[in-house]
Amino acid sequence: MWGRWAKCAVYLPHCLSLASTYQTFKLNAKRLELADELVDLWKDCIWYLHEAGDHEEALKLTNVAYEACKDKSGLMYAWLRSHAACIYYAMNNMKAARECNLIALLIRQEKASKDDMVQYLELANSYENSGIVFHSDGNFDEAYDVYEKAQQIRNMYEGGHMYQAVSRWHIGQIFVEQRRFAEAREKYDSATEICLDSGESGDSNDFIRGLYVDLRLISR
Repeated sequence: MWGRWAKCAVYLPHCLSLASTYQTFKLNAKRLELADELVDLWKDCIWYLHEAGDHEEALKLTNVAYEACKDKSGLMYAWLRSHAACIYYAMNNMKAARECNLIALLIRQEKASKDDMVQYLELANSYENSGIVFHSDGNFDEAYDVYEKAQQIRNMYEGGHMYQAVSRWHIGQIFVEQRRFAEAREKYDSATEICLDSGESGDSNDFIRGLYVDLRLISR
């Protein structure tokens, strides 16, 4: 959906109306069978609302999607929980972030297969999200371990350069916290090189600028 936010904003009210209708049927105790595609649509709306900074509305829609999702041990439910963790983290609700991310991580550890690149990379995202929470709590060793797991998975596949770079950046941040500046520079340099070699633009360029700021800080 990157680059299509304006179109998302146009259709969002219609998607939210569907969620409201679902809740009305539920409250009236009427049976309402939902297609999996509708939960998938709400998933994209949750992502949009999160990126737009409307965290409260994103959580409301997430709760509707929780109920509508038929398989509470499946990968769609894992995605909902994983993204809820990101929203809670943005709202500084660390307890809820940990709980949601753990649910997503356990499902993905069981269900994600190396043969399905998309879902296995989602497992890497869950490891990374766990690392972010550990890092915020000052548990650097635990954060490093799961960041490494995320990086190992991402290195298995071609493409996804931005995420490979992000993995190195997160590890570099831990090294900075531990005042291991030479190792931090190595990770930051590696992340920058990945972005530059990828030929990608947009978010990669913004990320590279951020890396240069970090490099200047540790060079003082």
